[in-house]
Amino acid sequence: MRIPSELLLLAFLFLLLSPTGDTCLIKSEMEIKVGNIPPISPVDYVEINATLVYKWGIGAFHVPVFIEIEKENLPKWLSVSISPQVFTITTDKFTGGEKRIPFKMILYPKEEVKAFSKANFTVYAKAKAIIPIIRNCETEKRVEVMQDFFNGKRLNLTIPHEIIGDGTYELIIENNCNGDVMVELNFQDLNDWEVIFNKTKFVVPSKFSMENRKTIKMKIKEGKSNSVGRIEMIYYPIGKSEEKERMYTNVYLYKEKNEFYYLIAPIVLIALIIFLFYRYKK
Repeated sequence: MRIPSELLLLAFLFLLLSPTGDTCLIKSEMEIKVGNIPPISPVDYVEINATLVYKWGIGAFHVPVFIEIEKENLPKWLSVSISPQVFTITTDKFTGGEKRIPFKMILYPKEEVKAFSKANFTVYAKAKAIIPIIRNCETEKRVEVMQDFFNGKRLNLTIPHEIIGDGTYELIIENNCNGDVMVELNFQDLNDWEVIFNKTKFVVPSKFSMENRKTIKMKIKEGKSNSVGRIEMIYYPIGKSEEKERMYTNVYLYKEKNEFYYLIAPIVLIALIIFLFYRYKK
């Protein structure tokens, strides 16, 4: 590209008159604009549209400027790609002006971390005029990110294989999700059995916590006949009740065996056999 002689003369005069070689250069500045980034799923990616704004002062006309964008200080769970990362613009107004350069960032996680835990990284840009009459400049933008709640591994509910008669039984709820969850318990299809939980609404910490299990006591009062009930477990991320999920588990309820009946039944049976034996013997 042929550089106009007027530009070369102007550059020479600026450098000649500047005692430091920089203080009299044409001023320039940049700004990076990035909108709010939504929580990122640990099994997906997010594409973000961003803008770099480059401004220059009076006297810089038709000057090529080389700009480079980089990312720095990424959290270990996140990978970021920027496109375009390097480009050249040309100033087009002698009286000063600005140019807006759109670019994209693709953010994708490398591993699962606790949901909604805030982290950040830096987008850094530097600009250098190919003809040295514009002052070099740089800027950076701090970007906040977090990982979204992921329900892929769900919750585990451990209950007794069968429940026999009155008593107190334990339920163990294990949270395999990457975020703390609020849990609500209901017991359905009871017939005439009575079931009372010591807690019906509580928080179970995520798998990244020290203890991701919760033990709930269930008090049972038996009904008149055997039954099959159902535990409904509703759960959702803390503060996001609109994202409710439901799980159902059948519970087999058996009446407690009557020991007196099982003790007297053989005696009655033996007596009946003896009675019939002597009756037909006659």
